[in-house]
Formats: sequence, structure tokens, C-alpha cells
Amino acid sequence: MGFRDLKAFNLALLAKQGWRLLQNTNSLSHLVFQTKYFAGQSFLDAQICERPSFSWRSIMATKSMVEEGIRRSIRNGESVQIWNDKWIPNCHAPNPKRSKA
Repeated sequence: MGFRDLKAFNLALLAKQGWRLLQNTNSLSHLVFQTKYFAGQSFLDAQICERPSFSWRSIMATKSMVEEGIRRSIRNGESVQIWNDKWIPNCHAPNPKRSKA
């Protein structure tokens, strides 16, 4: 089982843990990390705090990868913030401008 790029493989596994923190909000690991590092927020809103654990620092190193890969499911639209959410993936354009009506 030879891995060609061990660093990329490690980052992929860490990004998978970040994805699990987003998806499995009832898991023990989510509850522990949420209590310690992002209380009352989402994993996407979390920041590196002072003196983080090695595992948290490693997962946070892949947060941008997770953000680039996620897509929003609109459903009924109640959780959508149309002026703040990114609508077009990989687009670095500013937020839409509000019309003056």
C-alpha cells in the first residue's frame, strides 16, 4: 500500500474529520470540540484560539478545504442569508449589490 503523497493523504483525512464535525452534530467528537473551541457556533465559524490542541490545530488547517468543497441545500430557504452566503462556488467576486429601489 504505497502512498505517493503522504502529506496530501493526511490533509484529506483531516478534512474528512472537519466534514464530520459539520455533518454529525450529535457525535461525541463534535460535542467535545464544540464545547472547547466553537461553543454556540458552527465549525465554519470556528477560529484558532490561544493554546489549541494538536488535533484541533490540524483539523483547522483544512477548514478552507472543507469550505471550498461544501454546497448548500436550500430546502425551504429559512436558513439562507442571501446577502452573506456564497452563491457561486470558487467565485472571488464580492457579494451581490443591493438595488436601490
